Amino acid sequence: MVCVDFAKATGILLNFVAPNGITRCSEDKHVEVTVEYQQVVNGSATGPIYSETVMLHGIDGSRSQIAKTLRIDMPFTGTFRFRAKRITDNGDHADLSDDTKFYLAYAFYESDKLIYDDVTLARVRTVATQQATGAQSREFNLIAHRKLYSFQSGEKSVDRMATSNFADIVCAMTTDEKIGRRDINTLDVVSLYAVADEINTYFGVPIEFNYTFDDAKMSYEEALATVANAVFCDARRESNQVFFVFEQPRDIPTLLFNHRNKKPESEKRSVSFGVNKDFDGVKIKWHNPADSWSETEIKLPNDNVINAKSLEISGITNEAQAKLLAYRALNKLKHKKRSVEFSAYHEADLVTRNDLILVADDTRPMLVSSGSVIEQYGLYLTLSQPCVLDENETYVIHLQLPNSQVDVIQLSQGSHEREVLLARAPTSQLVFEYEGNISCSTYLVTTDTHSKRDLFLITEKSGGGGESSITAINYTDQYYLNDKDYV
Repeated sequence: MVCVDFAKATGILLNFVAPNGITRCSEDKHVEVTVEYQQVVNGSATGPIYSETVMLHGIDGSRSQIAKTLRIDMPFTGTFRFRAKRITDNGDHADLSDDTKFYLAYAFYESDKLIYDDVTLARVRTVATQQATGAQSREFNLIAHRKLYSFQSGEKSVDRMATSNFADIVCAMTTDEKIGRRDINTLDVVSLYAVADEINTYFGVPIEFNYTFDDAKMSYEEALATVANAVFCDARRESNQVFFVFEQPRDIPTLLFNHRNKKPESEKRSVSFGVNKDFDGVKIKWHNPADSWSETEIKLPNDNVINAKSLEISGITNEAQAKLLAYRALNKLKHKKRSVEFSAYHEADLVTRNDLILVADDTRPMLVSSGSVIEQYGLYLTLSQPCVLDENETYVIHLQLPNSQVDVIQLSQGSHEREVLLARAPTSQLVFEYEGNISCSTYLVTTDTHSKRDLFLITEKSGGGGESSITAINYTDQYYLNDKDYV
């Protein structure tokens, strides 16, 4: 007799197993088992004894395992005791196989609470096979789509909706009590949804994020970076507001670095031939919804690559998005030829990873001129360094503006070697040292044919608070050659 002490129990599940089937000479047999149970109150058996029977039948003369589950809904609630007895005698023959074992018993009750706020419940029914019941822990896969509130209209939506829009996901992560723990006002909501629409229009296919975060130690910032990495963006914060910046082809750099804002003798440039680390391609894993959401691998430029660079990107569930991410990585492998490292002063606090910058080459004598603007008279600029222009060549000046942009303007020689004449006025007012400013507008003069030669993309930045170390690679539109494959 077995006693089960469970005050909420309303039923019993009992499993019986015939490990070698129930048969004799390929003739099916059966085994009948009787189960008796009784209520227990304060440790004492109380009330009538109830009984139920269960029958195990052989199948097609097979000696394969047979199992049967008996479910009993008890007429009482609480602690009980039970016993099981075999009542079928098939004889004692050498070729008889009908050994039957009581395997496991469960007490159960039906929960009367089916809905929990902010909790997703998944109820799974498992067949009580020997392998299933012998498992120490259980895991299962399912397809779930979380419903979130949307802020696309500028206000919180009335109802939740199933969504894969990364803007909705970032809003939910930010306001979640256990993830972001922040007010929605810490997000630039308007910019976030505008960037999401811009990305979908640019690529011509839905760019989504579908991923289950299962690391309790992951920070809010790390989760933002995971989302941004999957949707071709960088997550940033300025003035205590988080926003996403879409990486795409561009012509206007964010900042100009020359000898006025770089640490002396800190610059190192290198030129590479071939592909870094001899990678012959890239590979990325994504989950294919058409194949039971199984993990699928894409290799580029073809399936024959041997030493492929592996891309660790989460949340990809469509092939087009996976290929676009892979092609960007492949194109950067192929077309990254030059890199630069240098230390910069406080202006470097204005830029971060994937920003486009203009870097004067201070590792060799200047091709034309680089320095700061001393004075302006109309379209005439007085420069801090000599600038001698060849009348048979076309030149441009790259001017650092106070609005964190670089203006590129054609120019010609002025009346002396430190004076130049602009083809048009700058798009913003310049800043001069004599007006009491700590830093003034800097410039870089190049030939027009080499205007993109000193453009770089930041790949790493460390430090801050007055001095930062920056690593960047050469910029080229070829990084984005395959962006329009699905337009």
